[in-house]
Amino acid sequence: DGSGAFFVFRDYLWERKRCDSPCGPGDHLFDPALVAVDPQRGIELQAHTESSEVVLRQALGFGTYVFVLEDLRQLGPTTTGGVSPLNGTLGLFTWDDCLPDRAAVAYRELDFEFSRWGDAAHPGAQYVVQPYTVPGNLHVYNFSSLLHPPPDNASSPVTLVLDWQADAVTFSTLRGAHADLAALQQVEHCQLLHQWHFNDSSQLFASAGQAQVRLNLWVHAGRAALPPLSVRIQDFRFFARAGALQIGAPDATCWSRLGAGLPSLAARQPHLLPPLPATALPASNPS
Repeated sequence: DGSGAFFVFRDYLWERKRCDSPCGPGDHLFDPALVAVDPQRGIELQAHTESSEVVLRQALGFGTYVFVLEDLRQLGPTTTGGVSPLNGTLGLFTWDDCLPDRAAVAYRELDFEFSRWGDAAHPGAQYVVQPYTVPGNLHVYNFSSLLHPPPDNASSPVTLVLDWQADAVTFSTLRGAHADLAALQQVEHCQLLHQWHFNDSSQLFASAGQAQVRLNLWVHAGRAALPPLSVRIQDFRFFARAGALQIGAPDATCWSRLGAGLPSLAARQPHLLPPLPATALPASNPS
């Protein structure tokens, strides 16, 4: 893909972010060399003493955004050798800084975030409608629900779906790669690991404005990620559509066909921890 600022992935133009002096998020340096792109395998973000971010140059508006992640184990409770990556943060989000009123509309920021924010007790995953400080705008869930149970803690691809409509936003996390819209509508219900529907009209954005997709892997509070982190986004799709997206349908037999060793649907679906107090959480993704 070369090492230039711009590259094409899934027919969209993207840009590698560069910050040679500390900038947001995390008051950190962003090095475009830490972004590797393979047309077949996707976008690889890396972070260690510096961080990485890419920006989709086109504003896509309301519709359904789909991200397929290859493997999230490096952001889990422990990595190889038992090291806990407390300082690493993966963000997949919308961001609009093109208008004078951008702060008043919270930059039209909608987030998938995976981080422990430096706290080993943090559940590790969250959906956010900014500003996160407003009660009800933050939904926290357990990162370990994305992994197979011990002893192997293996990982399969994870699909994140942001269904952004004028009257509601739905965040969904699914096991497996489901980049096609028809596949999402037919996916077996036990593949749906977590979901949050947000329809508070006082907090929704009346317009999608010029919000662009951003993907970043950064180091919290300016510390180094130990060991170095790497996350691959293997697919990205956007579907311009109106109306709520219905994902999957119940199937009582699908857990048995997924294989022994996976927990039952009843055991997996309630990974719904009570939201943490907003005051206990750090500011989210100021890019």
